[in-house]
Amino acid sequence: MYPCQDSFRVMHEKLIDEEVFDSEIVPKLWDFLGVDDTLQVRRLKETVRQSQENEGLDDVISNWHELEKAFRLSAF
Repeated sequence: MYPCQDSFRVMHEKLIDEEVFDSEIVPKLWDFLGVDDTLQVRRLKETVRQSQENEGLDDVISNWHELEKAFRLSAF
């Protein structure tokens, strides 16, 4: 386990390389999260478009108004 650590850092390149992700990242991530390492990882089948610098989140997120309302009414 990773004492007093509240984040798990990983480079994007290691996330997109399936072999590296399976062999290096998943075991460390499961350990960090305290998850049973026998669980199988389900891969996302969709791709996500990265926003442009000049785009606002409300332009990129299709359900922006619902999301904004949910956060506004949350107990944070």
